[in-house]
Amino acid sequence: MKEVKRLVKFHKTIGEQVSLTITGHSLGDALALLNVYEAATSIPNLPISVISFVAPRVGNIASRGKIYQMGVKTLRVVVKQDLVPHIPGIVFNESLQMFDDFTGTLDWVYTHVGAELKLEAHSSPYLKRGGFNVLGFHMLEIYLHLVDGFMSTSLAFCSSARRDVALVNKACDMLVDELRIPLCWYQM
Repeated sequence: MKEVKRLVKFHKTIGEQVSLTITGHSLGDALALLNVYEAATSIPNLPISVISFVAPRVGNIASRGKIYQMGVKTLRVVVKQDLVPHIPGIVFNESLQMFDDFTGTLDWVYTHVGAELKLEAHSSPYLKRGGFNVLGFHMLEIYLHLVDGFMSTSLAFCSSARRDVALVNKACDMLVDELRIPLCWYQM
């Protein structure tokens, strides 16, 4: 955070407009949400946003409220078939808020932060159907592929997207066999 503060101060000193965007994937996204809280607290009046991929629930209702109160803009990108966004708090999560009239606010339940962009893996004609590849649906390349082809909830997947579809099979086996792209083709 010390380096982020230094860079913000430097760029403001030379007259630039400064904002901060933090992004992450999975555990990296959980850390991004913790970092955004620290950044918003230690650098007041700085526009801050978060773009998260596969965000697990990080805090409770109070922490979510504090992040909203600080003016942080958050976009959560999730794939419907991915399990990670459902943890922790598979049972005790923000869906219990519908019972607030009976139970009062349950401050201890886990909750997500931000607006959700929910993608459907089966919307892509390039991804395999059937079966359930838990690790495959969690891979960042799947997310990037689906974001690249997403136009809107009412339009079909954009087949002329610019991201190379072969990147999906870099570390998994999620592409249809007709594409003839080897699984786990990436080598260090």
